[in-house]
Amino acid sequence: MDDVLGPLDRLSISTTSPDGGIMAVQSGRNTVKLRFQPRAYERYGAEQLGSQLAQLATRAWVNYRRAYFQAFSEARGETITGAEPPRSDRERQFKQAQAALEVDGESPKGWVSIRSVGLMRWRVEVRSGFNRSLTEQQFLAEVGAALGQLLRDYFDKVLQLQVKHFGLQLPERQPQQGQVRPRNTRR
Repeated sequence: MDDVLGPLDRLSISTTSPDGGIMAVQSGRNTVKLRFQPRAYERYGAEQLGSQLAQLATRAWVNYRRAYFQAFSEARGETITGAEPPRSDRERQFKQAQAALEVDGESPKGWVSIRSVGLMRWRVEVRSGFNRSLTEQQFLAEVGAALGQLLRDYFDKVLQLQVKHFGLQLPERQPQQGQVRPRNTRR
């Protein structure tokens, strides 16, 4: 398995926003770091920044998938593009449902909210006054938290789809500290 996962863990993909002011670097399978070009952060208005971040997210996802399938193909010794036809109706229905998943995330202090459909269409809203109230690093932490929440939402929903379409049996999740297990649930 390491012959397949190893190359995926070593991925490093850089993507730039359309205006060149923001760069995303994805490394491994689950690390994304954003950075602004010098003095770019102060120049953005909320709407413009949201638009640039949304377009950057689309570009980054496309670049990641391209690099992912290239690395996976090299490890397997065969070309895999991710566009292979479904092998069954269940798989076709699963892929359609996955592409239509609506997910979202919001930063802890509410400065950034992110929505996506299938991780292909993105909308990012940035609250006005962000660059007067937050340092660049504070803002990047807000974006990171919102993105992290969105990705957790996405992977939770993908897991639910896998259960629905393929009948996977999953262990019951234990409530996190401070959460209460709902009453009248089956065990």
